[in-house]
Amino acid sequence: MLRVLIIEDEEGIREVVGRYLAAEGHEVLEAADGLSGLSAFSESRPDFVILDLMLPGMDGYELCAAIRRIRPDVPLIMLTARDHESDKVAGLRVGADDYVTKPFSPRELMARVAAVARRSTSAGAPESLPDGLLVDTGAKRAFHFGQELNLTRSELLLAAALARRPMRTFSRFELLEQIRGDEADVTERAVDVHVANLRRKLDDAAAASGRKTINPVETVWGLGYRWRKEVTGIVRG
Repeated sequence: MLRVLIIEDEEGIREVVGRYLAAEGHEVLEAADGLSGLSAFSESRPDFVILDLMLPGMDGYELCAAIRRIRPDVPLIMLTARDHESDKVAGLRVGADDYVTKPFSPRELMARVAAVARRSTSAGAPESLPDGLLVDTGAKRAFHFGQELNLTRSELLLAAALARRPMRTFSRFELLEQIRGDEADVTERAVDVHVANLRRKLDDAAAASGRKTINPVETVWGLGYRWRKEVTGIVRG
């Protein structure tokens, strides 16, 4: 059972989504605007967040970024009435794990919740990855040169997949398969967003540690991404 926080200003949508979640055995918390949603998140510490993009007081982008600063690993699905790719990419940039376009099927949303939650709770053996990067998939924590990385689950999965196979070029589709759930309808463009965020965080951690090093995630133009050959290490698990 999950404690799910729904932050949505349309009462009808909150009621329908809440009813379906309750039928799945989840505990449901609700908020009708961005500021009360942030307060509810801080106080109740939910296991999962369903967040509308267009909210009064604080919009979904701002709220998602604020939530990620508090708890980088909490699963989060964004609801949006905007079907433009740029809006979806913006949501992924601030930390959404998935997005659902309105109007939507409640059953589809439940399937996406289950898929994202399944990725979140899947545990594995701690992995020691190259170039000072340590990823603990069970604890869902990562460190680079001793600096903790506040990675989303998608970024964590990408780091592990790339570092397991140094110099093996992964296409965007292959990496997409690593991060999406069984029902999640995400695009290959999302991979670029997650990789950009991962690279930035790796650079920030290296700089904070005082190390001067190349970024281990290399772009192979026209093909995808790979872990640089200059980086060596052991991957366990």
